[in-house]
Amino acid sequence: MKRILAFLVAAVFLWALAYWHPAGAEGLPGEPTTVVVQPGDTLWHLATRYASPREDLRRWIHRVMEMNGLKSPLIYPGQVLEIP
Repeated sequence: MKRILAFLVAAVFLWALAYWHPAGAEGLPGEPTTVVVQPGDTLWHLATRYASPREDLRRWIHRVMEMNGLKSPLIYPGQVLEIP
């Protein structure tokens, strides 16, 4: 019985570890994530939500534009963007 209980506790712990993300964190640091643009979103809004606190938001926006081949900072609802 103790083995089964230990196994279940370990399984739940490993499951939680695999699927738990701190609030706002998506993917690993340095690993791109995809975001679907929602109505009212702008690149500046996304930068304030996803860029690291020490990062220059203008550089973050420029990098997102480069990653997605955007020639303009205009984005549209439903658009899928890859972000750092």
